[in-house]
Amino acid sequence: RSRYFITEAKTTARLQHPGIVAVYDSGVLTDGQTYFTMVEVRGRTLTEAIAEVHSSRSGPDQLQIRRLVDVLHRAVEAVAYAHDSGIVHRDLKPSNILVAEQDGEAMPKVIDFGVAKAIDPLEGDRAVTMCETVIGTPAYMSPEQAERDRVDIDTRSDVYSLGVLLYELI
Repeated sequence: RSRYFITEAKTTARLQHPGIVAVYDSGVLTDGQTYFTMVEVRGRTLTEAIAEVHSSRSGPDQLQIRRLVDVLHRAVEAVAYAHDSGIVHRDLKPSNILVAEQDGEAMPKVIDFGVAKAIDPLEGDRAVTMCETVIGTPAYMSPEQAERDRVDIDTRSDVYSLGVLLYELI
């Protein structure tokens, strides 16, 4: 288990994008505990932001929805960067996208690359890839990802999840 934790930290640290949480360091302490250090993100999850928009008594505010669609668009750009870097997230859901205020704008921070999969193994490191099991959050995963023993999961699974997020937002 600690191997996957360290792999997640190393995978995320490779992804240098403003829409992906920055990881600075990782390792194992002398007592065997694993750790990683990352930038503090002051914000809320996309889950909380969506709930706030839809909880208004007068109905959803179109300006707030537009603002969150812009946040999701920036998250899509971050995920596209991860894909270009050879990583499929495999667990995109509202709780894995933080919304933080940055220079007066709502900005996403994609987090939790714990079940990420290498599209092409990075530098021979296959530890990123976990196959032969259903991994992710069922409500957001693509049909092919939900099938057990599928090893051909690719970027389309993340695109599907992002579509579910957009549907939920609207």
